[in-house]
Amino acid sequence: VQCSGGEYHLAYSLTAAGNYSLSVLVGRHKDIVGGRPGTVVVYPGRLSSQHCGVVGDKLGSGTLLFGSICRFELYLRDSYGNYISCEHYYSSLLTHNISEMSVYHEADGNAAWSAPATVGECRDRKYTEGAFTTTDGVLSVSFQLPSTMGDTAFTKEEVLDLEVRINGKRLKQGPYSTAIRPARLSPPMSVVSGDGTKGASPGDEMPLRLQLRNELGENMTTCGSLAAMAGVERCTSLHRREQCATRKDCTWTVLAPDAGACSPKEEELVEVFAVPHKAEGEAGDQELEKLSGVVRACDHGQYTLSYTLKEQGRYQLHVRVGGRDVGGSPFRLVVAPGCRSGAVEWP
Repeated sequence: VQCSGGEYHLAYSLTAAGNYSLSVLVGRHKDIVGGRPGTVVVYPGRLSSQHCGVVGDKLGSGTLLFGSICRFELYLRDSYGNYISCEHYYSSLLTHNISEMSVYHEADGNAAWSAPATVGECRDRKYTEGAFTTTDGVLSVSFQLPSTMGDTAFTKEEVLDLEVRINGKRLKQGPYSTAIRPARLSPPMSVVSGDGTKGASPGDEMPLRLQLRNELGENMTTCGSLAAMAGVERCTSLHRREQCATRKDCTWTVLAPDAGACSPKEEELVEVFAVPHKAEGEAGDQELEKLSGVVRACDHGQYTLSYTLKEQGRYQLHVRVGGRDVGGSPFRLVVAPGCRSGAVEWP
């Protein structure tokens, strides 16, 4: 308190945001100046990158994939830990400016890789405790994990300590230990195309084209370790008999597990077969007759398949990779004269 010429100058400091009742008392009887308390509203201070944090203490959910888009939520705080609501964030963008955000991984004290992050929408979360309600602003943030480190591709699952940096300063809450692995071969994401998926005329050989894809929907090549592509252990893995060569190579096989040991039974990685629809409705629990197609050629993830059905009727056409149906399989077929382009629909 300072006094000069009958004027008093008072100063006070509050660190917790909120609404306050302010009273100035004078005289022996502590009378309130003005007859009643005044109201003081204390807003959150400037956004502090070191006091913000990741909701749930982790980036993304579960094991992440190299090359994928990762999303997380960021709660907003000032340097005193006050909650910053979305309304206050948007109305004071100069005070709460986020000019740069990135996610990075350090190796030997240096950033091994860094990915820019994109700030999305803010949404409020409300917490009620007794008579008080607190509004907490949460930002949606996304970034893309790298698929390579320099010229080297990631080939196995790794646990990396990731850091988040806002306006050049890292979050004090980090690092965030995160499991990340390469995307694997995904039969449901693999794609079959060609008129053979629509229908056929009796006795005609119908071609199909299969493109292997991974969990991110990217085209895959079968050069390299298919065991790593499938992400399985040795005795349940996918192997092939010859090394990857520039020539066309279709010799991948599936080794099925057998009580913890490698089974001698081998099945081709890709198979195509048709099942008569009538038999499927009448077979019950019995195994259906498979009218097998053939693998004509394959070249580093692209397969040429075909099938020939001599009997007219309705069929279900299965295309499988590693024993699992690819996207869209089974396809419903009508085999009848004039059905090459699917002219006859299956009701």
